[in-house]
Amino acid sequence: WLLFVFSMYIFLQTHIPEDKFIAAEQALRTFVLQIEELYGDDFMNYNIHLLLHIPASVKNYGALWAWSTFHFEGFNRTLKTLFNGSQCITQQISKFYSR
Repeated sequence: WLLFVFSMYIFLQTHIPEDKFIAAEQALRTFVLQIEELYGDDFMNYNIHLLLHIPASVKNYGALWAWSTFHFEGFNRTLKTLFNGSQCITQQISKFYSR
């Protein structure tokens, strides 16, 4: 957990020097890999995977405290209404928009 806490501490800073950014990114990647090693595949869910996208989001949008994911999550809710089940999802969404 120390790797996760270290990464979040860095990604919450207003100004992040490049060397600190790289260290935090590597620590977060190591943390995710250790989750799988320590707890097995059952704990490697989508939320753990999303942690790997935090460095890119910080690079694109700034420190974690400066933006919110609510807009993105709201759009995910909209997308979920466009398909049923887990088969042919892209085709179902395409059909919806082609009507």
